Amino acid sequence: MDCLFLRLPAPGEALLQAIQCRQGQWSTPAFGLSLDDFTQQFAESRDLTVCVLTPVGHDIALVLEATAKQRREAGLGLVSMVEDQLSEDYENLHWTLSPIDEHHTLARGINKQWLRHWLESLTQAGFSPEIALPEASLLASDAENWVLYPVGEEVFLQADPGQSALVLAHDLPMLLDSLLSSRKTSTPVRLRYPQSMNVPAVWPEAIQAAPAAWQSWPDLLRSRDKVSLQKHSQNWLFGEFAVIKKSDWSPRWRVAAVALFAVILLQGSLNYVEASRLAKQAAEAELQTSSLFRQLFPTEQRIVNLERQVNARLAMGSQQSASTVLQLIAETAPSEKWQVQHFELRQNGLVHVDITGDDLAGTQQWLTRLGARGMAATIENAKFEGGVATARLVLQKGSRS
Repeated sequence: MDCLFLRLPAPGEALLQAIQCRQGQWSTPAFGLSLDDFTQQFAESRDLTVCVLTPVGHDIALVLEATAKQRREAGLGLVSMVEDQLSEDYENLHWTLSPIDEHHTLARGINKQWLRHWLESLTQAGFSPEIALPEASLLASDAENWVLYPVGEEVFLQADPGQSALVLAHDLPMLLDSLLSSRKTSTPVRLRYPQSMNVPAVWPEAIQAAPAAWQSWPDLLRSRDKVSLQKHSQNWLFGEFAVIKKSDWSPRWRVAAVALFAVILLQGSLNYVEASRLAKQAAEAELQTSSLFRQLFPTEQRIVNLERQVNARLAMGSQQSASTVLQLIAETAPSEKWQVQHFELRQNGLVHVDITGDDLAGTQQWLTRLGARGMAATIENAKFEGGVATARLVLQKGSRS
């Protein structure tokens, strides 16, 4: 794999470490580099995929009880449930979630500000990271296989997922005793450490210590491939830290893309103008229809859905739109004193329209005008009482031509 690996400074340190692999050939590890030193020494390696390692001690790990469904639904919100176990606000940390089994998830968090500082610094120097992994994720461990890892003057011990600590070397025996006493089984623990590491001469009885096959962090990478690193579940580069890849387009294609964008922008502007014009016309039509509706149905207090309210009132079920029917009735009314009081759609296809006005002569005028407009209609129950004329117009549904 063609990669440039960069280990960021461990807690209490300020210098970088780096190694590269090109066409299967690994370079000699470079230690104690400032950012400027790194930029100069690896200036010709900017074409390689940059993989950043965040050293142990910079992140924290927690085990959460969560099913796969809960992980999907709650996501990173699961961490808020154990916020009391954290020394800082969990929202200040960037989190990854990795399933351990069907009911447990490993949550690993790192300070956002610290991570962002290094990612931006490297990008400005011409090295844009495409992978960023916690160093601890490369150290395989479980309940019966623990790992001891040197970090400057301190040692990092990783046991069960979520059980890890960075302590001074002389505090290691106390840490081991604490972890061993909390175990629910008496089976021995296999503890692995780099061959060159200074370790205690005497181990607790439950510890079976032996040197590992690797010496330092570059050895942990030699057996891995780039694809597995990119797809690693604990890759920090997602969400707000997601990688935005640079375009490899030639200048000719960039010009074409700009021209295409200009055309799309112009077309979008024209569409916006046309849409605005149509929206204005629709608003005017709706206003006119609403006015007609209020004229015909004065008992309606407010209009929520004009189409639905008109259809509910008319129940015509014909091929005519609501606005067309309203327009027809309004235009054929004898005068403004005539109003529609009730509509009823009968099973025989007739529509009964109860109307009121100032004199019975108006009913005949309304009937004549409807006929002239092609709507077959008759009058029933016409009467004049108390100065008010009432009648029923019987319309033939769908008869208008």
